[in-house]
This record gives sequence, C-alpha cells and structure tokens, in this order.
Amino acid sequence: MIQAAVYTSEAELIAAYKLRRAKDAERARRAATANQNAPAVKREAEPRDMEFFPIPRRPAASIIPAWQIAELYFDHHVNAWRSWKAEEGMKCKAHIRRRCADLGVSYDDLMGPSRKKKIVQARDLLAYEIKTTVRPQISWPELGRLLNREHSAIFYSVMKMRAAAGDPDAIASIEKRKARMNKARAAFNSRKEQGE
Repeated sequence: MIQAAVYTSEAELIAAYKLRRAKDAERARRAATANQNAPAVKREAEPRDMEFFPIPRRPAASIIPAWQIAELYFDHHVNAWRSWKAEEGMKCKAHIRRRCADLGVSYDDLMGPSRKKKIVQARDLLAYEIKTTVRPQISWPELGRLLNREHSAIFYSVMKMRAAAGDPDAIASIEKRKARMNKARAAFNSRKEQGE
C-alpha cells in the first residue's frame, strides 16, 4: 500500500523533492558504475527531466459578511440611509410607471428592446424628466440602469430633449455627435468602395 506524504509547508515539500532527486541520482550513478563492465544494452530514452512546479496554494475561503449570516441590529443612521436609498429608487420607478400610463406605453415595452418611434420618444421624455426634475443628481450610469439602457444612450436621449427645448449647449452637443457619425459613416463607405 502506498501512502502519500503530508507536507506542512512549501519549503518542506521542496526539501523532500530535492532529497528524492539526490537519492535517484545516487542510485543511477551506482547502477552506471556497476554496468560499465556489462555489455551495452539499448535503453529507451529517459523521460525529460521535469521542472519542479510548486503546488498552488488553496484560495482563501470566501469571507461572508456577518450581516448575511445572522440578523444584526445596525445603528439608526445605517437603517435611515438604506430606507432613503430605497425610496430614491422607488421614486424614480414610480414616476416611470405613472408616466407610462399617461403616455399610453406599457412599462414592459419601455424597458424592453423595442425601438418603435412611440416607445423611443416616451423613453427619451422619461429620461429627460428624471434627470431634470425628479432626481437631478442621478448619475448617467444609474439612470441607464433604471431605464435598462447604456448610459451613453440615455445621455444622448436627454441631450436630444434639451436640444428640442432650445438649450444651446445641447444643440451643440447633438451637432458634434452628428458630425462624428457622418464622418465615420463616410470613412466606412470609402473603405467599402475601395474593397470592391
């Protein structure tokens, strides 16, 4: 029966490996001197000498926060912050649901991938309303997550609405984006024509 050796450290494992290699080398040296007088026998090629690769360490066990294991009683300020954060998100979602009913668009269609003109216009209007009146301090990525879109798409929606309202900065931003898009489209078409 073969029993595996147990090592308590990497250094101990390396030392045992080196000792084993030294014993094997000594045994091979003795066999070579004993067989010098024997007739030559064709031997198979010895396997390549393997480098020593230390055994990877086990990753540390994932640390579970105490508040997930058992009920903890947080200070009042933690509970107040959590309720405020939930209320902020709920305020925006409630506004979206209420305005969906007003605009005649279903909430699922608004959050879905549809690009129908009516739905896109409603989505643009809601993004503009949330960013300007409901919660102006909301970040673009957060607003994007709220409407199930990329933050850049939401930014463009709000800029479109501001441009429609006559905001000169928004109009300049839209014009700059259109110029970049036209330039990219022209470059693509020229490459496509050269390839044909």
